Amino acid sequence: MGGLSTNGHDQAATRALQRATNSNLTRGKQVELILVRHGETDANRRGILMGSVEGPPLNATGKAQATDIGAALRAEPVVHLYTSPARRARETAEIVAQFIEAPLCEINDLCEINVGRLEGLTRAEVQQKFGSYYLDWERDAAVARPPGGETVLELQDRAWEAVQRLSDRHSDETVVVVSHLFTILAVVAKVLEMPLKHFLRLRLDPGAMVRIELGHDEAEVISANESWHLRIRRRDEWATANDLDKPVDASSHLP
Repeated sequence: MGGLSTNGHDQAATRALQRATNSNLTRGKQVELILVRHGETDANRRGILMGSVEGPPLNATGKAQATDIGAALRAEPVVHLYTSPARRARETAEIVAQFIEAPLCEINDLCEINVGRLEGLTRAEVQQKFGSYYLDWERDAAVARPPGGETVLELQDRAWEAVQRLSDRHSDETVVVVSHLFTILAVVAKVLEMPLKHFLRLRLDPGAMVRIELGHDEAEVISANESWHLRIRRRDEWATANDLDKPVDASSHLP
């Protein structure tokens, strides 16, 4: 029958060879996407929700983190720098742009999730004022809809479409995008094909980076929560000093 063995070992070897062949065929059409979470703001420190609106500026820590990001990316072959239009992301990108020779453009579909009427609230205030939503969030964070806002699933759909457009536009190039916690984690969850309701089991600190390689018909996460470059590190805006040694759960990471 063509001399092809059907035992498990040979089948596994054949699949590995096919993957390697496919990788070689598409290697010239890959794009490395470096997703960067913006630097810290005072709202991050105070546990205040920031969604897709303009929002606050970077604080001193956030500016230092943006400088560290720029210094780390200076050695990378970056051809284009994109940013969410939110102030905290744009300020981070503008600092990074001082270190790399790449044009800077805004990309609306990689802004943070629209949290609607939750904007500017703390976690405790959300639980007090929007108890029904809070319970929905604890049950399934992917489809819980904040009053006047969008779901994480809707965020993932628009963010992934934006990532695919960047992949088509920047074949065989390295691109940096400054974005936000939920937006980046939703993209990572898509690449990993993990249930979206578990996306907050992933961690991404302010100023940290995620590297994704996109090919013709596949994508891989190369690194996640990359923070070696940061002189100052912080947990995300919903973590407190008492949370650091506790298991992560969705209720402690509202949008």
